[in-house]
Amino acid sequence: DYSCGSGILSLSALKLGAKQVDAVDIDPQALQATYNNALTNNIDTQKLHINAPEELHATANLVIANILLAPLITLKHRFHQLIHHEGQLVISGILTEQAPLLIETYKPQFSLVGEKNLHGWSLLIFARK
Repeated sequence: DYSCGSGILSLSALKLGAKQVDAVDIDPQALQATYNNALTNNIDTQKLHINAPEELHATANLVIANILLAPLITLKHRFHQLIHHEGQLVISGILTEQAPLLIETYKPQFSLVGEKNLHGWSLLIFARK
């Protein structure tokens, strides 16, 4: 969960059966909120790794990011490093009108495998090449 905020995506993934989740954010308050929410929701914190981006060294089958367009463009190479070959990247939090630019930007390293649009917002699913 890249840019975990309150940790809701991380905690949901664990509740749905993920074996391990890395919650990452640049904001120390977001990391603390994620930890507090894990405790409040009886999450096994042994399965939840909460880190600043520079502390994240693991690779994953799935990366979820709910971030604005500009940081997503900057993070393209980092996401490519973090995702196993043929792993997936799920991006949300971008305006539907911005989706074509992001798709084109990610095209060299990722293949678009799914897209959902609702009320002017987009969710994009990429597979790592």
